[in-house]
Amino acid sequence: MLPMEFNDTANWLITVVVGAIGIGAALHALLTKRDSKSALAWVAICLLIPLLGPLLYLVLGINRITAKAQISYSPDRSNEEFGLSDINKDEPWPLSVVGRTVSGRGLFSCDEITTLQNGEALFPAMVRDIQGAKEKVYCSTYIFQNDQSGRLLLAEFSAAQQRGVDVRIIVDGLGGKAYPPKILSSLRAKKLNFKLFNPITLFPPSLHINMRNHRKILVIDNDCAYTGGQNLSDRHLIDKSNNPK
Repeated sequence: MLPMEFNDTANWLITVVVGAIGIGAALHALLTKRDSKSALAWVAICLLIPLLGPLLYLVLGINRITAKAQISYSPDRSNEEFGLSDINKDEPWPLSVVGRTVSGRGLFSCDEITTLQNGEALFPAMVRDIQGAKEKVYCSTYIFQNDQSGRLLLAEFSAAQQRGVDVRIIVDGLGGKAYPPKILSSLRAKKLNFKLFNPITLFPPSLHINMRNHRKILVIDNDCAYTGGQNLSDRHLIDKSNNPK
């Protein structure tokens, strides 16, 4: 039997440690969350649910991508550290460093902008330019569905790769799985070079459901690029009669 004084001391220390963890997590949420409602919710969870609240905040509440980006874009890090000794001082710093680090090229001017409304205008234009690609086709999207529009673009990606074009595809780890019909197995079957952005997994634990890649970008050679709010899906076909509104 342990003396009563020891039990009382141990209980007191456990209470202090648990309370300190909750207060620390609550302070972190209060100081780092941009949205006041989100910050208040996490503060309440961390303080009212001992241990489990801070654990939930650790797994779901901390935006680690933003933290890494802030380190990467820190003005204290020199251009030479990124291999950018010849950086143009007139270029916006974060945009320029991302482009130069990834591609070795700086920002480019744009000679022409065309607005394409809805999938009826967008997807045929994408198909036309993918068919004319000679060097590379790079695509990033949140949702890529196995429907008529998705299969059309899948076929063009595959055909471009077969004729020697460098095809690379990024699909969000949540958007690619949460919106059936899913096309991931077809991407694998075509042996396309694709990756899931920040996939959700239990082992190892990666449950950051709030850190998603919503960018919709298609880059073809160095000639043209598509960007906007449309995923690769029939849901953007406004004339499709059975489309959900």
